[in-house]
Amino acid sequence: MNPKKPPTGYDSLWKMLQTVPCYKTKQGQHLVEVKINNRNELFQVGSEDFKHWAIYQLNRIGKRISAEGMQQIIARLNAKVWALDKQIEVYTRIGRTKRAIYYNLSNADGEVIRITKDGYSTERSVKCPVKFLRSGNMMEQVKPIKNEDITIFDLKKYFNIKSEKDMNLMLVYLVSCFVPQIAHPILISVGSQGASKTTSNVLIKKIVDPALADIVSLPREKRDLIIQLNRGYMLFYDNIKKINQDFNDIFCQASTGGYQIARKLYTDDDIIAYKLQRCLLLNGITDLTDQPDLLDRAVSIKYERIDDAKRISERELYANFNRDLPFILNDIFNVLSQALCIIEDVKLDNLPRMADFARWGYAIAEVLEIGGDNFIRDYKENQLGIGLELLQSNITATAIIAFAKQKKSWSGSVMQFWELLEAFAIQKNISTSDPTWAKSANSLSRKMAEMKVNLELQGVHFTKQNIGSCKELHIWTA
Repeated sequence: MNPKKPPTGYDSLWKMLQTVPCYKTKQGQHLVEVKINNRNELFQVGSEDFKHWAIYQLNRIGKRISAEGMQQIIARLNAKVWALDKQIEVYTRIGRTKRAIYYNLSNADGEVIRITKDGYSTERSVKCPVKFLRSGNMMEQVKPIKNEDITIFDLKKYFNIKSEKDMNLMLVYLVSCFVPQIAHPILISVGSQGASKTTSNVLIKKIVDPALADIVSLPREKRDLIIQLNRGYMLFYDNIKKINQDFNDIFCQASTGGYQIARKLYTDDDIIAYKLQRCLLLNGITDLTDQPDLLDRAVSIKYERIDDAKRISERELYANFNRDLPFILNDIFNVLSQALCIIEDVKLDNLPRMADFARWGYAIAEVLEIGGDNFIRDYKENQLGIGLELLQSNITATAIIAFAKQKKSWSGSVMQFWELLEAFAIQKNISTSDPTWAKSANSLSRKMAEMKVNLELQGVHFTKQNIGSCKELHIWTA
């Protein structure tokens, strides 16, 4: 009788994997949930983390596996997960259920913060109903510490924002970032050099989603931008000179939420759908005149140059900030808990485009005693100011507003309007050689559609309809 052969490394690994939970995400990712020391981690099947875990487990029992054997295991496991009917949603830093919001501290103990209407608590991720997928760029967040003497308002000393309205908008926005699965405005920082815009955005990122790389540079390729956005909850892009149309569209979709399709690899035809809904911080933009849809999703915060006599070293600033951070997080989680208690009762008329943000902002402002109505007023004024800035820097918009206010009401074809507008611009010494001038009727029609919301905020309204082969335009002032 032949003695029974001991199991190979391949056999041992496959047996281990039979007790490991497997998941298929709604985006088509194949994941396994494994235990690492005191925490559970999700690894993508075939990733370097997955291979390291597998080899570590085999080393513990004195087994080895060949590269070919590992590839066979991965192929076999992928087939098993592919056949699963149930799909799950995975999150990066923050997720939620109907009853609670969960914030991933991403620490060695696998702890999460659970926020409900009754307050917040620290729990082990093994008990968390929300599944978190940690990226390599994520850093551990400090644990909140209770201290009633330090609140979110203590952040004022770290941001050189002179306007009380802008400061209040910033604080409300910051707390709202801890509410997942809603549209978040793109936070655009403006101000002169020496206003500490970059440092301020780094601090915001450290509060919400600390990472090894706090600042991200815009990549060259669309696919790379999608992958960047997929690996973080909040991303800060600094020193942006210009945003092309493809990147503009992706940023808009990341703000309001949606899917982007990209190939898994440049060399194959397999595609993956990336769900994008992120908090975005942009700094350095000098020309957004051709990005009205992005500005329509933005909040603009103005920073003042820091007086040299008041400037401190970054080392001292970060030391002070790190000392206060646990107490500030404690206050944020408490504010969020109280906002959960009243959010369902918030009913607003004339909601702006970012409706969910406006509702949550109202609730958060009420808890902060800023006042929900004050927040809505300041938010709308901020959007109005962004829109006005956009229109003032766009020669076509300048001419349209001046023409409409003079004529009060006008009807005709788009071609006729373009010809009249060009003659009107020349008469009023408005430069038609400016890059923002509409060089054709089609260009004018497109620009008007892009700026429709902002034009309406300035009292200029219009409708367009196809009549035969022409586009009939009616424009008037209210």
